[in-house]
Amino acid sequence: MLENVGREDRLIRFVAGFIYLALWFFGAARGALAFALGFAAIYAAVTGTLGHDPIYRLLDFSTLGERQKN
Repeated sequence: MLENVGREDRLIRFVAGFIYLALWFFGAARGALAFALGFAAIYAAVTGTLGHDPIYRLLDFSTLGERQKN
């Protein structure tokens, strides 16, 4: 699996995932919004951990800098 998520992008994903998870956990959202926040939290955590985003791959996009590719 080819990495396409840079260091800063990974950090943002972890922080966003934590915020989404906190909103879901404390009941700030209900119904479809709660489901969407839960999905977004899981997606952000998994793609941040693996360093690979399938949507970036489909769009042929990468946030890796030149120094991070080597």
